Amino acid sequence: MANLMRLRSCCDRLQSDVHAQVNLGETEFGFVAAFPADTPTSAGELCRAVGLSPSRGSRVIDGLVRKGIIERQPDAHDRRISLLELTPVGREIQEHLKTCVDSCEHSLASQLTGEELVAVEEAIALLLRVIDSVHPASDP
Repeated sequence: MANLMRLRSCCDRLQSDVHAQVNLGETEFGFVAAFPADTPTSAGELCRAVGLSPSRGSRVIDGLVRKGIIERQPDAHDRRISLLELTPVGREIQEHLKTCVDSCEHSLASQLTGEELVAVEEAIALLLRVIDSVHPASDP
């Protein structure tokens, strides 16, 4: 268990560095990272993707709108619904996040042999299956 806690701490530190680069909090980071590229989405879909309640998600969305990262557009089929889209600034941030994650993964993977990388991926998959069986994910 100590190794898992150490791994989480390292991942948190790496993620915090990326948050700071783009001036986003952890939850905002999750929203931008989960946002479908070039596809408008509803607030409900986005909240489900990041595991937040609609009320909490609404506050995060409002903050991202104020920062100019996402914008609301009326749904052409239902005026009661607003669709969310990344702004050009939001797309730049999302691309930067992807580049940071890819770079981090590459730098870690480059330190492993092919066999070690497969073993790590299999071990992570196994841990996730065990965690899911003990603590099933629930929809918000």
